[in-house]
Amino acid sequence: MAFTDINFAFGAKLTSTQLNQLQGNFDAIAQGDSSEYNLFGQGIKVCYFYGLGAMHQFMSVGVSSVLYVSLGTYQINWTNSYTTENYCANFQMAKDGGEESRNFQLACQSKSGGSITVYARASDPGDTDPFTAEAGVVMTWATDGI
Repeated sequence: MAFTDINFAFGAKLTSTQLNQLQGNFDAIAQGDSSEYNLFGQGIKVCYFYGLGAMHQFMSVGVSSVLYVSLGTYQINWTNSYTTENYCANFQMAKDGGEESRNFQLACQSKSGGSITVYARASDPGDTDPFTAEAGVVMTWATDGI
């Protein structure tokens, strides 16, 4: 889908055609289908997953699969690869089990243009045991505008 250049006056009532064109433009940007317009730093790949042993990818954009690699380690594979490894990533997770007065983190283990591997670990001094993330979110975006 190509980006459609549209203009309308401030305060104008938009027609259904204009709204459809706007939606098409958002789709073109999000899917990287448009060579006419590039939104620098766009968040283009995001994955929400349930991670208790068996992988359940329950919402994603730009993600082909999520793999449970080992205890606390998850690999997210992109539908379309980034052209470089110079992309930013943000990770969030919820730990499986009850509340604990310990520190936990979800961090990047490795990344390539085609995937990123994240791991869930305790982050206490001297204790970096892996644990199962009940749910996780990984969001990435290009830093080079691609």
